[in-house]
Amino acid sequence: MNDEIEEIIEKEEALQYQHIVSSFEALDDVNEVKVFQVGKGSSERLIALLVPASDTMAFSLLRRKLRETSPSVPIPEELIIVDSIDKNNTPSELLDIYDKLFKQKSVYVKASNSIEEYLVRLWGEFLPVGRISVEDDFYALGGHSLLLAQMHYAIERDLGVYMDFELMLGTSVLSELALNIAQMKKETIL
Repeated sequence: MNDEIEEIIEKEEALQYQHIVSSFEALDDVNEVKVFQVGKGSSERLIALLVPASDTMAFSLLRRKLRETSPSVPIPEELIIVDSIDKNNTPSELLDIYDKLFKQKSVYVKASNSIEEYLVRLWGEFLPVGRISVEDDFYALGGHSLLLAQMHYAIERDLGVYMDFELMLGTSVLSELALNIAQMKKETIL
């Protein structure tokens, strides 16, 4: 494909996501954003690179605000915080950036049971990361004791298990926490 045709295709792709970009930029939480697509067919998904307005951006709150202010706009599946965005980056350059960011992350392991799925959703509400693996560490993703206390309450409320807070402090890998919760649920039944 010649460079001229490739440039036209890239401009059309950038315009395709302009309504999503505008919706993000209308929020006070976001300084800059670039939206693009990765994958093909059933693995196709939207990605947003975000430059936050503050260090405390919560993805769950951001998604909620987008649903409220722009209900017809599709929300990207992955939100990734970056320090800056070059407005002149083409979609292919954005894919290169995404690939580099993705390769730096740990290997992604999908949730394999309902407790892990619950914890992935819960962590996603509290932590500023786009994708959570069951092998991720709570503290490495930016978690701290105040968030842990809020999650402790949510786990007890939602899953109906009493969980020692000290145990949660010492169990920071999602899959290990899920195993502990499963064991507690089993003991509660007996």
